[in-house]
Amino acid sequence: MTERDTLISRGRAIHALEKLALFRGISEGECAELLAICHGARFSTAQQIFKEGDPSFTMYVLISGAVEIHAEDAGLLHTMRPGEPFGEMGMICQIPRTAAALAREESVALRINKEEFDIFLAKFPRIGYILMKNITETLSQRLLRSRPKHPAYLL
Repeated sequence: MTERDTLISRGRAIHALEKLALFRGISEGECAELLAICHGARFSTAQQIFKEGDPSFTMYVLISGAVEIHAEDAGLLHTMRPGEPFGEMGMICQIPRTAAALAREESVALRINKEEFDIFLAKFPRIGYILMKNITETLSQRLLRSRPKHPAYLL
């Protein structure tokens, strides 16, 4: 936790977690508990954070800076800004990284490891329920935005 404390303040980290759609519905106290399993991560400009196809054992919450998400077949997908998570779907769904992450500028993030996250969810099952609900909503919204104009497959 010392690494996290030297990179960002506890209050700033809790505020970042509370803003995320992934953690919508989780109380400030629960965010403080979650913060206990977070680790600070600092990335220099142009530093590769992970590669497409890498195992997904961590997720990140960007606190400052900017991180670009690239896919080999599609190029730049999105530039992450402070408060946005990245790597969460791969970690939670246990699938390899579907894109690469590259620091566009000096950046600071909270890193959450899967093993600690699983232990945390076993201790706080209510949060696990909220996370799965939020992930389902996020994936449904992404699917609806990307569907063809006349989808025969969606009711």
